[in-house]
Amino acid sequence: MDSVNILVPLNIKAKLTEKLKKRMVDGMEADLNNIELELQQIDIEEKKAAGQIPPEDIRQMQAMRAHFGQMREERLNVRAQISEQLATTKKLVLGAEIIQHQTNRVVELKIGDNIRDIHNLEVVVEDDVVVAIRG
Repeated sequence: MDSVNILVPLNIKAKLTEKLKKRMVDGMEADLNNIELELQQIDIEEKKAAGQIPPEDIRQMQAMRAHFGQMREERLNVRAQISEQLATTKKLVLGAEIIQHQTNRVVELKIGDNIRDIHNLEVVVEDDVVVAIRG
């Protein structure tokens, strides 16, 4: 066998433009707004559930509060992560290259190929248009 096809990771980098930065910031701000709505909904559902549990049923009340507390904590953690990403994104300099995502590509590997050359390929896009393929 003289060759084999393999999957190799491929980084897609984006040149940060005003348009991309705005799209990223707007998306994160929308996510934060959605999380705030989810937190409000959790509060409403918790109050409703608390009203349906007899006051003397302490175990059920504790279980219900733990359940809603866990849901709230998950949303708060996500909110903190997104807030951190948002702050970092706002500080990015226009023209910087950021990894937008990573995908895989199929490469035919032949005897004598330099494996480092195969792994060092990246695609650069600017406003969704490919502007460079680097290897």
